[in-house]
Amino acid sequence: MENTERAQQQKRVVHPIILSMLSVLALTCMWFASFTPASAASSPSTRSIPTHTAARNVAPPTFIVYVHRATAANSVGDWTVLNNPVTNNNPNAIVFVTPNWNPGGVGGVYDNHAIGVWYTGTRWAIFNQDLTAIPNGASFNVTAYNDAKSF
Repeated sequence: MENTERAQQQKRVVHPIILSMLSVLALTCMWFASFTPASAASSPSTRSIPTHTAARNVAPPTFIVYVHRATAANSVGDWTVLNNPVTNNNPNAIVFVTPNWNPGGVGGVYDNHAIGVWYTGTRWAIFNQDLTAIPNGASFNVTAYNDAKSF
């Protein structure tokens, strides 16, 4: 009977360890994404599709990790619009964002505001919750999934 109880306790210990490992993995992915060169920060890299497969129905990727940089072209007032194949026209996307104050290790714009995400009807956007304007050059780590089944 003691062995059964010990086995059950060991099973309970595994779950927090797995959750911790997944958290570290997600943070590591976001950390690596912060080193994206500035030239690639505004548009996520995608693999090119060979011309002989262009006529096929190719499924979009199920998730994406990149650094989004707010610019005059993609921002309006207190929000900046995300543009990537996973979240565009996808109200069911799961979107995680964190501020990135040092993208690529070259310094950046400090946007010290609580942020959130919302769906505009066609695109997802990051916004400052206190409604202050998003400054040009503010960067954000973005992890997005097609839907909950993509996890």
